[in-house]
Amino acid sequence: MKRTDLGSLVTVAANIGVIVGIIFLGVEIRGNTMATQAANIQFAAEMDQSSLISIGSNSEVSRIWSAYLSAPETLTDAERIQGNYIFAALVRRLENVLLQYELGTLSEEGWQSRQALFEGMASTPGYAVYRKSRTARFSGTAITEHLERLYLSQQ
Repeated sequence: MKRTDLGSLVTVAANIGVIVGIIFLGVEIRGNTMATQAANIQFAAEMDQSSLISIGSNSEVSRIWSAYLSAPETLTDAERIQGNYIFAALVRRLENVLLQYELGTLSEEGWQSRQALFEGMASTPGYAVYRKSRTARFSGTAITEHLERLYLSQQ
């Protein structure tokens, strides 16, 4: 009888150990998810800063970018092409943010913090030019559809 009681006790202890292990694993996964999200937000911020510094540190690129966003018709064909490529690079950057959000590796706060940039880009005359360019075909379907929804909602 003692042997049966000992066996039951070992079984209960083992089950408790499994439950504690599962809880511990859940806590670790949650911590890793939060760490991944924090790293992704930090990476996104660094990419935003890098893009802005790159554009802002060259007066000619700054001039073309500003004109492309606000009055692309004032640019030469070559400058408009350059503006398309700069815009495409930024769209690819935002596509990465959208994909991270869809995969769940970017928090809702991280996603919301980028919406002003998405909306701002989609509202510019430069986006109207970009969306008709060959360069726009470099973008994935999800980001194209997201920007189109924003663009059309502002029309």
